[in-house]
Amino acid sequence: MSRKHILILAIASIAIYANTLTMGFVWDDIPFITKNRFIGDIEKIPELFTSHLWAGVEGFFRGDYYRPLYALSFAIDHIFYKENPFGYHITNIILHAIASIAVYLLALKILKSDAAAFITGLVFAVHPSHVEAVAWITGRNNMLLAALIVFSVYFYALFSERRKAKYISTSLILFFLSLLVHEITVILPILIFLYSICFEESGLKKKLLWPLIYGAAAIPYFILRFAFLEHAFKGVVKEPLIWHIYTAPVLLMKYLKALILPVNFKVAYEIPVRTVLFEQDVILSALILGIIITLVVIMYLNQKRYDDAIREFRNALKINQDYDNAYNNLGLVYLKQGKTNDAVIHFKKALKINPDNENYRKNLDKAYTVQKTNPN
Repeated sequence: MSRKHILILAIASIAIYANTLTMGFVWDDIPFITKNRFIGDIEKIPELFTSHLWAGVEGFFRGDYYRPLYALSFAIDHIFYKENPFGYHITNIILHAIASIAVYLLALKILKSDAAAFITGLVFAVHPSHVEAVAWITGRNNMLLAALIVFSVYFYALFSERRKAKYISTSLILFFLSLLVHEITVILPILIFLYSICFEESGLKKKLLWPLIYGAAAIPYFILRFAFLEHAFKGVVKEPLIWHIYTAPVLLMKYLKALILPVNFKVAYEIPVRTVLFEQDVILSALILGIIITLVVIMYLNQKRYDDAIREFRNALKINQDYDNAYNNLGLVYLKQGKTNDAVIHFKKALKINPDNENYRKNLDKAYTVQKTNPN
């Protein structure tokens, strides 16, 4: 982890949205902040946790959103800034900077490369698709949610490596808090499962254990939702579920296009619900997504082969601790995975046992060269 990279990400996140500090309230900002009796009155803040999101605004009946932590962020802003949009924009920019740093830290865990992780965090920080979430004050649920979810997965990754209770406890707490920001967080146990599939060596039963625990941690949220919402699970759309399944690939492709080619953004999008499976854009989108999923599966299987190789070489070393070729092969696998520190350690062990082996020495030199340009 590089403090310099974290500082650059923070500066970039703030600088790119500094011009929003002169902007005012727009659209939902006006009723939700200036006409919300729960946000404008400190004594009514507890009611944010016992009612739906728009309950404090007279005439609004969107009663199927339970997002008290999101609403609380505006109540806290109101204490300091009243109805001055400048302060609310500051909070949004700070949340964006925190989310960008979280992306960098998680990418560092996954990619094992500080340079690659920094680029990932920087792309997140400056990507145009975040304009609405940062510049629009009440769009902050996206940045707040991103920070909480990414940090939750990051602390799970730390727990996966170090098996310390403080990391898993922090991850679970962040998960629960993120549920109080936006209900979409219910997918996080799936993300935890995917992480364990890709990066952990345990069996399937153990890989399922923690996602189930995360699911159990969401039960208090559902209890609160049932208790305080009249329509706790009422959907905001009325169309048949199958139509939305048909539409999902098209929607995902539009997100992918926005990620790769971020141009011609709009304030609002009209995407008609697809009612028939055999529409051209449905089939084409599903085909492209299928290809992407196939490539991901191939990458996973390749990673699994590395994990299997590591396991076999370690078993060989349990039988013979002086098996120099096993140390060398472990070093080669770690080098291919980008774990240069581990590679160096194992090449050194191989050379200590067999100092005359030129191949081991060449492998160590190569690892040193990679380590200089890509330390981890």
